[in-house]
Amino acid sequence: MQTDFGFRLATESDEAWIYALYMHPAVNPYLLYEPMSSAAFRPIFAELLALRCKYVLTRQDTPVAMCKLVRHAHRDQHRVYVGGLAVSPSHARQGIGDVLMTAIERHCRQAGVVRMELSVSTENQRAISLYKRHGYVQEGVMQKFSYFRAQQRYLDEAMMARLL
Repeated sequence: MQTDFGFRLATESDEAWIYALYMHPAVNPYLLYEPMSSAAFRPIFAELLALRCKYVLTRQDTPVAMCKLVRHAHRDQHRVYVGGLAVSPSHARQGIGDVLMTAIERHCRQAGVVRMELSVSTENQRAISLYKRHGYVQEGVMQKFSYFRAQQRYLDEAMMARLL
């Protein structure tokens, strides 16, 4: 990873930035949470911190992207679910997604992960292209996997994975 980038666990000081990114109109349709107030998001963020699963990619100490890495347990402890990936729209089209994917892979390799998996809206072709560039393959499509309340419709999700 380039030297001006860092990859770290989210901290309490990231709450406003992470909330704004989750709620950004260009980002929100592809992530888990419906639009909500910052007060409603606060307990969700507290849980992410407690689980130690929310990560931030920084560039010169400024947050530019985020992700969630959820390690499975017991017989599945070799697996990590990669979710909540988002690049700040103000940093879009600068290769930040590729830097984030490389940082995630490096982190997972160091943690002894063998399988990285994620789901992505079948409509999110930019993300699917990014994941394919980083070695992910589609394993199937989960029909009507998410419900997009704002448009009152269901979304299909592609299940993708990468073996390290």
